[in-house]
Amino acid sequence: MKISVIGSGLIGSTIATLLCNDPEIDGIALVDHNGNALTDAVSKLNSKKVKAHKIEIAHYDDLSTILSQTDCIISALPPHLNRKITKLALRLGKHYVDLGGSDITLDQQLALNDDALAKKCWLVPYSGFAPGLVNIAAMQATKEFDTIDSITIYGGGLPIHPEPPFYFQLNFSTVGLIKEYVEPATVIRNGELTKVDALSDYEEVSFNVNGKLIDLEAFVVSGRISSLAKLLEHKVNSLSYKVLRYKGHKNLLDVFGSLGFLSNNLIDVRTNTTFQDLFIRQLTKHLPKGNPDFVLASIEATGIKDGKQKSITYSLEEVYKNEYEHTSLAHCSAVSAIVCAKLLVTNKVDGQGGAAAPEAIIPFDEFEKELEKFGLAIIRKES
Repeated sequence: MKISVIGSGLIGSTIATLLCNDPEIDGIALVDHNGNALTDAVSKLNSKKVKAHKIEIAHYDDLSTILSQTDCIISALPPHLNRKITKLALRLGKHYVDLGGSDITLDQQLALNDDALAKKCWLVPYSGFAPGLVNIAAMQATKEFDTIDSITIYGGGLPIHPEPPFYFQLNFSTVGLIKEYVEPATVIRNGELTKVDALSDYEEVSFNVNGKLIDLEAFVVSGRISSLAKLLEHKVNSLSYKVLRYKGHKNLLDVFGSLGFLSNNLIDVRTNTTFQDLFIRQLTKHLPKGNPDFVLASIEATGIKDGKQKSITYSLEEVYKNEYEHTSLAHCSAVSAIVCAKLLVTNKVDGQGGAAAPEAIIPFDEFEKELEKFGLAIIRKES
């Protein structure tokens, strides 16, 4: 099996690392426009499986030559670039997965369903940790009820030793992170798909991590469950995804927002630089990166089964491991994308192709089995 990975940043390099250690993978094409990042990644990988290709995303002919030689394309690019790669995968008739993050891009990708079916290839965006893994688990949870009332998903990756003032670290694109904080979030209220303000529906929560109770805050963000919400509209009374952060994080976002730093108003008309651009630039420069972290996911569902009220929780906890040499969030995101890609290539999904979110097509039993090979376990509890 040969896989192309586009992007050699935090998540892309982690995907490549895990693929190098997978005996079922014969070859990996690692593509990036950034020669320095590519060189660093290849040096750390030190594997004969990997071939590096410095190519600009806009150079379709060069990209096509590389991608046409692989079984599946995994995009680890910022969300706004995924539409171009999706169309290229479609043109080549190759399976495709990405990590998602943009509802606008998702709608454009899913609109390619008929074309993908005709090409007999699968285009499966939103296949990382969240969106991705948590969505697949949430969809499985719905199958345990006759009537579903509510699904609340909590998830996030946080540093073990948080540093003020944000108590957070960069584990993926800063552009993608800010989009989550400023674009409308998709939820289901009273059975209807609804858009609400990101950072709303705030609550304080506590989770057990490595035997220690940690107090956190949670609020809705965009780009996590829009595909799941479309599938479950009129089937569940309420659905939301709340990101987990250390207390004080949202308050600081509110402060910067009130000062206009989350807006797209121009600072300089000559360079088209916005206040948000400046904020992203400064966060990228000053937020910590790559420190030991942990990942939490909790899918809490309630409903009726055989006439009785029932509650189930699917949970996942992943704490940083030194032997990985990458963050826990990068590990969870990379593993989910790899497992989805392998299930597509090995024809473990029903159908001949199309464009769909992973929760619509990925078989949970096979997905869970493959996750365990990478050290990830989804724990189910019922009451």
